[in-house]
Amino acid sequence: MKAGKPATLVRYLIMAVLIVAAALPGLAAAEERDQETMETSQPIIFPVKFKRATGDPMNNVATDGKGTIITLSDKFLNITRDYGKTWEARRLPSSEPYFEIDYLDGLYYITNDYRYSGEPHYYSSDGATWTPFYLKAPDGKKLGINNIQKVNGKWIAVTTNEKLDSLHIFTSKDGKEWTRAGALTDILWSGSKVYIVPSGKGYAAIAGGHRYFNYKKTTLSNNFLTEPKGGEGADLIVYTSQDLKEWTLRSGAEGNFRYNWYTLNQAIGERVPARDYHIYEEEPLEKGNIRFYDVYSNQLSSKDGITFTLKKAQPIFQKYSLGDYRTPIFKANNQYYVFAQFWNGPGGQHTRVLISKDKTNWKETALKNVPRNMYVIQSGKYFIGYNETEMVISSDGLTWKKIK
Repeated sequence: MKAGKPATLVRYLIMAVLIVAAALPGLAAAEERDQETMETSQPIIFPVKFKRATGDPMNNVATDGKGTIITLSDKFLNITRDYGKTWEARRLPSSEPYFEIDYLDGLYYITNDYRYSGEPHYYSSDGATWTPFYLKAPDGKKLGINNIQKVNGKWIAVTTNEKLDSLHIFTSKDGKEWTRAGALTDILWSGSKVYIVPSGKGYAAIAGGHRYFNYKKTTLSNNFLTEPKGGEGADLIVYTSQDLKEWTLRSGAEGNFRYNWYTLNQAIGERVPARDYHIYEEEPLEKGNIRFYDVYSNQLSSKDGITFTLKKAQPIFQKYSLGDYRTPIFKANNQYYVFAQFWNGPGGQHTRVLISKDKTNWKETALKNVPRNMYVIQSGKYFIGYNETEMVISSDGLTWKKIK
């Protein structure tokens, strides 16, 4: 008997090891299934259709700041590599319309947002060869892309679709291979673009929130009197996370307010207060200097990405609010630029440029010989202006030349 106890123990140990070993493939498979949130296909060369630009309406424009500009239409990419001197048009492989093209640190992305029908997204380093990819929730649902950023040296993608009640965060080391980090149980797609910013040792996710009437002073964080004349208030939606996996709501919860508008939440089939308060990036989002603006000519600023203060912009900016368009603050030629549209009677929207050396004193100039309803992006030492059908270029923000 004395000799038998160790032998029995050994048999039990062997059985335990075999049971664990047998279970490991299943556990590994389950973990692998959860990690299979990215799917790629073989790279595709978008064929050259024309050795010139097409006249198709431009949905969006991206640039590397080094001479390459790519415009996205429903059927084509129009590409110039010399700031508009020569063009080529490459045909898109899908009949689905794409609405977004972006450039980030060496890569172009063609994506669609939450209004997503399942077509692949694409990335490319040269605008000719594109790799299709899908990002998926753990249950396999394909996700649209709300925003792609680089934060603290890490690529971060914010994704969702309108039938989900969650927003999924993906990370990447190279902008090509993506891994799902975690999710926010929220439906931020009904608001403005979601921005990820540094916050302490972690991160904050920030989006525009709700508008409401009968504003009363409150102790709730990030609730503001946005339009004093109408007594209108709004809030910011802010989540924080230490690791991009687990998220905590810091502001923007629904309350007992008279909300401005309600919308159908397609994920749950119920009407909910709309996130119709929109914010826009005013300057590059950097640690300790996080600045947005809204359509009421308010500036929202924060040092930690959690607690924001709101103040009215300078009077020169207050002319451009509500339905008017304005750009972020660009820096070039040792001064600052803002481009804004204004209405000129029945003739449509025209553009002015505001120039300052200190971001305090601004000089305003109306622009001539530029497209109406012109949007402006910065491309290295140049500004690129465009509407649906025309594109112009300028080095000083005042004198423009047509390139498309």
